Amino acid sequence: MSEEILQYIWNYKKFLNFDFISTDGRIIDVLEFGEWNKNSGPDFLFARIKIDDIIFAGNIEIHTKASDWFFHNHSGNPEFGNLILHAVYINDCEIPELEQHNIPTLELKNYIDEGLIKKHQNLKAEHSFIACEDLFDEKKIPLFFEETVLLKKLEEKAQILQESLVKNQNNYEAVLFQNLVYTFGLKVNADIFLQLAESLDFSVVQKIKQNDIHLEALFFGICGFLEVSKDEIMQIWKREFEFLKVKFNISDFRIHPKFSKLRPPNFPTIRLSQLANLYHSQPNLFSKLIDAKSIDDFYKIFEDVKA
Repeated sequence: MSEEILQYIWNYKKFLNFDFISTDGRIIDVLEFGEWNKNSGPDFLFARIKIDDIIFAGNIEIHTKASDWFFHNHSGNPEFGNLILHAVYINDCEIPELEQHNIPTLELKNYIDEGLIKKHQNLKAEHSFIACEDLFDEKKIPLFFEETVLLKKLEEKAQILQESLVKNQNNYEAVLFQNLVYTFGLKVNADIFLQLAESLDFSVVQKIKQNDIHLEALFFGICGFLEVSKDEIMQIWKREFEFLKVKFNISDFRIHPKFSKLRPPNFPTIRLSQLANLYHSQPNLFSKLIDAKSIDDFYKIFEDVKA
């Protein structure tokens, strides 16, 4: 038994039934199973569960054994601060930290078909290039399959943008900002950066974009990077962020970008600084992008961006 197969089962909802009951007897209604996280932090992000008619939104961690919580050094890790559920195959011990925060544990053993686990183990034992390659027949691939998939993806992206426009009251600059922040976080921090962008009123960015220090302070502060000021510039950022918090009534909610598996040029601190510099140097970014006539015009807009 491995965490990989448990994550697969959770992601694709391969359970015998969904009448989930926590180890302390509470009924758990999983409204959204979350997005599979292949990087550091909880295994599933942006999940939603309901317990006693109360809906909780946050992250879910999955382990083979409950005791893996200790072996993986999750205790005290801020990345697990927004956990709403601990799902384990075998509940071999209690986790005082989770009990203290009233986070339920769900034992999955009785909800999983053992035959599915054996099938997974057999596929893993195969030595062919792709374990299931013999199950596919190229002759059965429909005509224009690739074109159909491409158009479907474009339609899905267009629908997402349309919904974002409605949510932002047809503010194209705000929609552009949210999507740019998302791309600046690719791939590891994309969803986390989007969460940052959506937690901000874009009018705040517009009001302070003439000062790149204010923009950096805003982005770094929301990410919790300014809790401890290690040098003079961090002290300046922290002072400005405290001022912005009061002036614009910014929430105390904090996100936690990841550094693991990233090369230094893609660190979230570098990307956020670049983003601040972009909006400081290009005050009417949407209009400039719309007016661009060639790929070279796009390059010129972004070529001077620096951290």
